[in-house]
Amino acid sequence: LKGNPIDQPMVLEAIGFFRDEQDILNSPLQMFGTVMPGDVKYKDQNGDNVVDDNDRKAFGNPTYPRFYYGFDLGADYKGFDLTIFVQGVGGRTVSLLSSGFMTPFVNGGVKPHPELAAGYWTPERGDDARFPRLTTESNNNNYRASTLWQVDGSYVRIKNIELGYTFKETSIRGISGLRLYVNVVNPYTYSRLSQYNLDPETNSPFKYPLMKSANCGLTLQF
Repeated sequence: LKGNPIDQPMVLEAIGFFRDEQDILNSPLQMFGTVMPGDVKYKDQNGDNVVDDNDRKAFGNPTYPRFYYGFDLGADYKGFDLTIFVQGVGGRTVSLLSSGFMTPFVNGGVKPHPELAAGYWTPERGDDARFPRLTTESNNNNYRASTLWQVDGSYVRIKNIELGYTFKETSIRGISGLRLYVNVVNPYTYSRLSQYNLDPETNSPFKYPLMKSANCGLTLQF
């Protein structure tokens, strides 16, 4: 859309969930199928008392990060050496709807994600609910692109940590130097998506996440 970044999400603004039938009658008509208590309520942006695709607006950041970054840290002290490589992205918004666990039952029988199961709408939860009511039927209203499903997709990932110690003199004949080291790959990631058990680089539970690994070894100088 002109005037917006490439891949800018144009979505509906979720303003809560319908409390009861009277709430539905008192609200603008939503054109995405029959709604029931517990369904997502969207804001009528243009004031025509009807909620449809004309009420979509730019919310959040593009799905492509606004910036990438990475840096190396290193230190040496009395034979010890430490290096850390950190990488991440910022200014990125992703949609939980790309995860099949957020559209349970109707998506090939997938069971609800634990976060969804713990926060779906019930009359008792009311406004404290995080997600709409659960249903085994398709629901064009609840699973539309909206602010309800948007999550900050920025992340910081420690890609590599290595700690070593170098023996500058050894008693082993023919060996002038010996270095021992331990190395950890992808030990930690900070991301809002972590609570949904999603890797921020794939944003899908059906793709294999990056492997974590630990290694140790030695380097010899002859």
